[in-house]
Amino acid sequence: NAYPDVAFHVMSIMAARHCTRCLPAVRQVLKLRELDASIPRHALRVDLGLGIIFTLAQYGDDAIPTAIEGLSSTDCVERGNAALALEILQPAAIPESIRKLALKDACSRARAAAWTTLGVLDEPDLPRLAAERLVATSPPDKEERLGLVAGLGSSFRRQAPRVLEALHGDPDADVRARFSAPLLRPVL
Repeated sequence: NAYPDVAFHVMSIMAARHCTRCLPAVRQVLKLRELDASIPRHALRVDLGLGIIFTLAQYGDDAIPTAIEGLSSTDCVERGNAALALEILQPAAIPESIRKLALKDACSRARAAAWTTLGVLDEPDLPRLAAERLVATSPPDKEERLGLVAGLGSSFRRQAPRVLEALHGDPDADVRARFSAPLLRPVL
């Protein structure tokens, strides 16, 4: 985290070579709090999501167990990034640990990433889980509500728009603005 752009470049070189022995080192991308690197040759800005694509995702299905392992890390950032990695890697089965992350994790960032990932992976139970979370005794904060909107907006489940409607009148302008995002237009 001291030099995330340098770490990204080193990890991306290892990943590009599909170095199996390097996978534990490349897994460290999940620990980055933020990434604002670039690939000058292509004038490409690299944020964290793209950084995961250029590093861990290069291993394809071989990286899925590593990302699932990251869901149980003691570090909030790593859990959230592991959820993001699974969104990118598209595992054949949705790990139970990501459902628990969405519902019970102490870290808002990790919960938000888990909700988004559950939507992209089209979790069959997402509308019910999201509806339960919205009426929980400790309501979701802004970051988690943004994740809920993204997840429900990505879902193909018929009940998702009804649950998403509960967030349509959210008191926060950033959450309401997500309803005009191109991804959500077909859903509403």
